Amino acid sequence: QMADILNKKYTSDDADEESLQMIFAIATLLITHHEQLSHESKTRLSNMYPLLELIEKKHLNSDIVRLAKELKIAFVTFGAVVESTSTQRQPLIEEIRDIKEESYDNAIELLNDDALPLRAHGLILFRRLLEKKDAKTLSKVDKLFDLFQKYLQEEDSYIYLAAINALCALADRYTDKVLPLLCHEYTMIERKLEDKLKVGEVLVKVSKLLGDITPKYSTILINTFLNASKHNDTLYRASALSNLGQICQILKYSLRGCINEILMALKCYLSIHEVSDVRRSSILVVELLCQGLDKNTWLLIDNELPSLYKLLLQLYKNDKDDIVKLHAQIALDSLNFICKDYLKPNTILEKEIRIS
Repeated sequence: QMADILNKKYTSDDADEESLQMIFAIATLLITHHEQLSHESKTRLSNMYPLLELIEKKHLNSDIVRLAKELKIAFVTFGAVVESTSTQRQPLIEEIRDIKEESYDNAIELLNDDALPLRAHGLILFRRLLEKKDAKTLSKVDKLFDLFQKYLQEEDSYIYLAAINALCALADRYTDKVLPLLCHEYTMIERKLEDKLKVGEVLVKVSKLLGDITPKYSTILINTFLNASKHNDTLYRASALSNLGQICQILKYSLRGCINEILMALKCYLSIHEVSDVRRSSILVVELLCQGLDKNTWLLIDNELPSLYKLLLQLYKNDKDDIVKLHAQIALDSLNFICKDYLKPNTILEKEIRIS
């Protein structure tokens, strides 16, 4: 289907450039996972290559031409072009087979290349080497940390996100440096929304990998996502709240020091004046909190319980958004189970019996 769209639009003056860019992004993702594709999928993917050549030669938009050229390089970099595509490219493909060897020296060589996709592939190789705990790579982690940071200045999403994921692979050794750095990148105003959303996912991933030491970084994580939830962009806010919910699940009992602040923000976002996506993300966080925290934690914030219970009950009975109502009901059930003794004290019936 991607090939059909490209074939129709590569010379068109009114080509849907946004659709082409999306196709390029999907193709890039498929290329980076080329070895996992079926034989049929690999063949279909390789059929895009000659179409990219036509776009590079004939398309009127210079940005589309540049993207097509970079995607062509990515095809060759990851060996996604079948050998019969062009006899002139045979030596290059053979050369790439050597480059694809996952070694420290090859990764450094790729990082020094002029072609952007090759530099990005170098970062991807380093991430794999770190995850495999390659001895030589691990001996150079100080140098690599500084090196990866330089690529955070790149405007191109492909290489920027490759650097983010490479830094993620260093998180277990450089947590005190990597986590604050990722939090900073997540809140950078200048960054494209798509990049920041991806960084948010990486932050959650790192938090899960850290396990028992995650509570040490609870303040910076929660503040990062709470601050992001105040942004003007609706999608960014909803994503930040979704990430906050996952962080709350990870931290659990370590939330005691900041649960009040979280609940105050969530109750504000559940206002009927808020946009739908933000309200849905907020009620989901409340649901996760109600399911994840024990009775003792809730009793530490007993001043917030009555108002929260009242709000959830109101949302369940009166809200016009069925999704909000459903999550409010689930949250109420969990809250009733955990704190029923506090919210609805048992009535003790006594009858005095006198024997004369």
